[in-house]
Amino acid sequence: MTFSEVETRLIQLGASKKYGLSRMRRLLEALGNPQNNIGRIVHVAGTNGKGSTCWGIALGALAQGHKVGLHTSPHLNDIRERCRVNMQLISEAEFAEAGRRVLNTIQFIEAPISYFEALVALSFLIFAEANVDISVIEVGLGGRLDATNVVKPDLCVITPIGLDHQDKLGETLTAIAKEKAGIFKPEIPVISAHQVDEVKASLESHAAIVPTKNIFFFKEPTHPNFMLLNATLSLEALSQLNISEGKSINELTWLIKLLEKRPWPGRLHLLSEKPFHLLDGAHNPHAGRALAKALSQSAFTSLSTINLMVSGTKGHNLIKTIRPVIDLIRQKKISFKLFYATLDQIPHAQTANELKEALQGAEFVPGETIQVSTDPAQTFFEHRQSNWLVFGSTYLVGAILHAVNQNDANMRNIES
Repeated sequence: MTFSEVETRLIQLGASKKYGLSRMRRLLEALGNPQNNIGRIVHVAGTNGKGSTCWGIALGALAQGHKVGLHTSPHLNDIRERCRVNMQLISEAEFAEAGRRVLNTIQFIEAPISYFEALVALSFLIFAEANVDISVIEVGLGGRLDATNVVKPDLCVITPIGLDHQDKLGETLTAIAKEKAGIFKPEIPVISAHQVDEVKASLESHAAIVPTKNIFFFKEPTHPNFMLLNATLSLEALSQLNISEGKSINELTWLIKLLEKRPWPGRLHLLSEKPFHLLDGAHNPHAGRALAKALSQSAFTSLSTINLMVSGTKGHNLIKTIRPVIDLIRQKKISFKLFYATLDQIPHAQTANELKEALQGAEFVPGETIQVSTDPAQTFFEHRQSNWLVFGSTYLVGAILHAVNQNDANMRNIES
């Protein structure tokens, strides 16, 4: 099978209809348990900031001379983003070979393996074969029953926890925190971002039951830059791993400089300053508030007009996600148009009617500002000289970023 054929076959596996770890364990055992040979492991759960925190840990470890595997999800443009080695995409041939092994093995597993489970197994295969020193593994959903929760971590990291995926994780912060804490392992240290009291109490309670070696919480931040907060968490993880090999990793500025050179794609992703083009994967209320705080400390507040493009997926509250940003726009008296984009290629995306009904029912969004976009990339390019803020869906951000990269590449080819 070619790379494209493997990718298609993986996608056809679909989503899991029942969460649990028994299928995953059977698949990995049939593959030779590669997850046991991927170096020291950092397992990262939370509601928001997981990807950027993982990125910071992996980037810092690489800068210290380690060979690093990085598993994150979802991907923006290329499926290989989910299983990077030393921050680089593996070759299509390497991905296809590992994918063939996983797909061939699935035939002998007497249970329906999902797309996500197969990709997690594929990452473990890639990391084991690459003989990485350190693997940074991002949880996909929750923690306790997530397909990644088969690893034996050396460190567990919890990013900020908020309400999200309540249909699967529970209706309260306590319940959601308990699911996230399902990655805790006996005598393994845990570090956590600052959490509200309800979440902190739930995490502490579970840590005591396991029991973990310890659990460390950051204090409430005094600044609104969530990317800086994630970098601080990444730095503490690097310190806990004690991988500095005599080099100083105590200075936050060291990691910030690394992240400025190689930022996490899709979060506060500034494509252009003039006109202002910013992409952000914020897709739940907690992330929407964080985005609004970051925007309030940026050049965004000096704009006179802005085009917003949003989209949503089932299970996420789009209205509560966008409200903090709309409130900031109205507070700063910025004129805006709101485009809701449909993503028909995403199985769990909200339909045009669902998006329209949700937005028209929001009293804080004037009806005359709302427009539909059935082709997000085309809409963006038709108004490329205008200011843009694209958020509400990682898939939407990925679609725009892919279109921009392709367009820029085409322009370079024409010029050469």
